[in-house]
Amino acid sequence: MLGAGGAALTATAAAALPAMHQLMAGMPAVNKTRRDGDASPLIAYMSKVMRAFLWTVPLLLLLALALWFAADAWVRFGGEPIPAYGYAAIAGGVLFSLAVGGGLMALVFYSHRHGYDEGHDRGRER
Repeated sequence: MLGAGGAALTATAAAALPAMHQLMAGMPAVNKTRRDGDASPLIAYMSKVMRAFLWTVPLLLLLALALWFAADAWVRFGGEPIPAYGYAAIAGGVLFSLAVGGGLMALVFYSHRHGYDEGHDRGRER
């Protein structure tokens, strides 16, 4: 019950089928030991992408909401301007926090490199 257009389409699809098989034959085989219940590699990849998408989008929306709230609160609750010593105190606190964090990271690397992180029996040969 196909019309002329449907018959032409079917003939074109039938002509393209050997070319498609030849193309697929040249592709590397992926997951030949797949069990019947396992998903295909494409489905597994797409589920990873969707999982990442479902985590990323809400987190980005929450970030945008938090930034909007902070900007709105900054404008509404303006208050007095911060004096110069206030900016100096903020800068000193930031620099001190960075120095403490950098020093602790240096201690972590130092202790790992010199073996202080190893257990008491890890250095022995078995």
